Amino acid sequence: MKRVIVMAGLLAAGAASAQEKGQIVADENIAKAVTGENKKPDGWDIGAELGATFSFSNSNRVVGQPDGSTIQLGVLFGANADLRAGQHEWQNSLTFNNTWSQSPQIDSFLKTVDNLELRTAYLYSLKSVPWLGPYARARLQTQVFNGWQVYGENRTFRVDGGDPQTLVAGDELDLTSAFEPLNLRQSAGAFARPWDSKTFSATFSLGVGAQEIFTSGGQVITKEDGTFDDGNGNTLANVVEVVSLNDSVQAGGELDVQLKGQTNKMFTWTFSANFLQPFYTDTDKDPTGKVLEGTELMNIEIMGKASVKLAEWASIDYVLTAKKIPLVLNDWQIQNGLLFSTSFKLL
Repeated sequence: MKRVIVMAGLLAAGAASAQEKGQIVADENIAKAVTGENKKPDGWDIGAELGATFSFSNSNRVVGQPDGSTIQLGVLFGANADLRAGQHEWQNSLTFNNTWSQSPQIDSFLKTVDNLELRTAYLYSLKSVPWLGPYARARLQTQVFNGWQVYGENRTFRVDGGDPQTLVAGDELDLTSAFEPLNLRQSAGAFARPWDSKTFSATFSLGVGAQEIFTSGGQVITKEDGTFDDGNGNTLANVVEVVSLNDSVQAGGELDVQLKGQTNKMFTWTFSANFLQPFYTDTDKDPTGKVLEGTELMNIEIMGKASVKLAEWASIDYVLTAKKIPLVLNDWQIQNGLLFSTSFKLL
């Protein structure tokens, strides 16, 4: 009995010692993050990664499910080329994410994710206050492939409030062309990076920005369940309302938040939020013609990602993107997904 008590005491003491050491390590990591002691060294940091996603399922006479196969294919590519030299920092990144899926209801592959983004930024850290300084940043965001909508049943649609038209099940309703809309953003101002380490980094920036959107005559669906009265007492329900997109230019104040962290070798996460409140715009109407005022014109983009690395080449990722660009679509555009992906470092 005494041996049991002694062993229990030793185990408790060991656990307490391990917890105390873990707390000390955590405190040291926080301290290094605040002082920047753990920040990346000077020089180039270049990397490239290629990944792919795939899923397949098949149903045959399953109650409550349509017969047939569901296939999803995706490709992910990311590259960065960052340079640190004393008080100077130049960040460059290129990302591409594209996913296609096929279901029993629609016998063709449909694009579910399509995003190409190129970013470049220059930051200068003040010598007296190394976590503070000016910045300049530019970004290009678009989609690579044509965009369209397909329904599994016949639908009625209207373009810009015109006469109703019939879309046959399985036919494509063309919306946008390749590299459309094209969104360009430039901004400059001041940044603050009070935490900068391998385990946690936080950057806040405030400045002025400009945004140009080129649509090349594309279209967007604004309503899936509209109604239409033909003037003869007949009312059509579930009408798809389509409106034409227009080019736009805006300038205003910009707030940007960038957070990222790594708790261990397996788990990493990132979060970003960007807000552009225009004080100049060449149009104050959304695609439906509604006049927007004040914060109704604000552009908001939010992105979050959490990754659990299962191996050097495999991970489980949860990705969330939410954006509101009122002059393109005066509503939230939200995409999120949980996927198993394989990736291979190219550089």
